[in-house]
Amino acid sequence: MKTFDDQNECHQRILSLSQEDRLVLIVSGRCGRQLVPQIHHLRQVSSIYVYCMDKKANEQWAKDFIKIKSVIVELNDLIHIIKQDQTNRVKTEESLTINIFNANNKTDQSTTGLNGNFVHSLLEGVERVLRVKVN
Repeated sequence: MKTFDDQNECHQRILSLSQEDRLVLIVSGRCGRQLVPQIHHLRQVSSIYVYCMDKKANEQWAKDFIKIKSVIVELNDLIHIIKQDQTNRVKTEESLTINIFNANNKTDQSTTGLNGNFVHSLLEGVERVLRVKVN
């Protein structure tokens, strides 16, 4: 977790992240009005939560940005919704089950008859997913 008092510093930090990185951003209403339009399009930004004192006013501008998951005034509500969204993200990003079969042949086919590079690339992808889950 990294906190920023300066929105320009925050913006530069987000830009410095790899395209593969994903972050969850919590902004105040005032900061969010200025920062969100600048960073919303960035791939690194996965989800944004507006933690503020005036929910109604901040919901007005926040509705234009789909990465804003919620506008919240209570800390416990913020924690709860971030946990819930993270659980949903993990479920969505879990590894896929891949079945390989020959449509012309009714019997099951061993992977030994398939292109070795293709099978190897599939296994590498599964290994990356498993490594992310363990870490």
